[in-house]
Amino acid sequence: VEYTNEESGFSHPGVGLTKDMLDTVQTMVNSGEDPWITYYNDMLESSYASKSITINLSDPVNTSYNSQGTNSKFIKDALAAYTQAILYYVTGDNAYRKNCMNIIRSYEQLSPDKYAYFTDACIHTGIPMNRFCMALEIMRYSTYQVTEGYTEEELKWTDEDTDSIINNLLQPSVNTFMSSNDEFMNQHLYTTIGAMSAYLFMDDVEGYEKTVEWFTVNADGANPGFN
Repeated sequence: VEYTNEESGFSHPGVGLTKDMLDTVQTMVNSGEDPWITYYNDMLESSYASKSITINLSDPVNTSYNSQGTNSKFIKDALAAYTQAILYYVTGDNAYRKNCMNIIRSYEQLSPDKYAYFTDACIHTGIPMNRFCMALEIMRYSTYQVTEGYTEEELKWTDEDTDSIINNLLQPSVNTFMSSNDEFMNQHLYTTIGAMSAYLFMDDVEGYEKTVEWFTVNADGANPGFN
């Protein structure tokens, strides 16, 4: 979600979404307007929209991100987090906020020194990273009210959440999976959009500007006909 970091002056353009877009969906769904309400009701049929969501990365012993197995969990959990974040923004129901925060905090437990590139990581990590970052942005900057059955600790976004998700997921993922501008054709853009989304959340102006250049020109690409 677009916002301006007061310390750096970095004005975020929005990670796939803007506040106006989210507010439009919220207004139209709550007033029952089509096509929003039809698509919203279709979304509710998805398992990712369940209030009793399953977190795939739930084993505290598994703190590595070095295989297609872990990445398959991230793909599912990222879509779940994004879906739950949208549902929270539209409804204000704390069940969705708690679910999304629980998913995020599972990935805060990864070990930054247990990352390793795996086969086709450049293809499969960028899109879920983009979705996960949209969920992060919504949780980080949206307001909440504690209601019956929920606690402040379950719902509040903290500075510790910011530091943990950056240090244990975003930065090592970018460094390990999304740092090359020499991937094949659209595979180049998969990694670029993942890195761009992470750089935005991290308020990394230099990283963001680098990925914009990679996305639009890629002047330093080793083989422009390839990527």
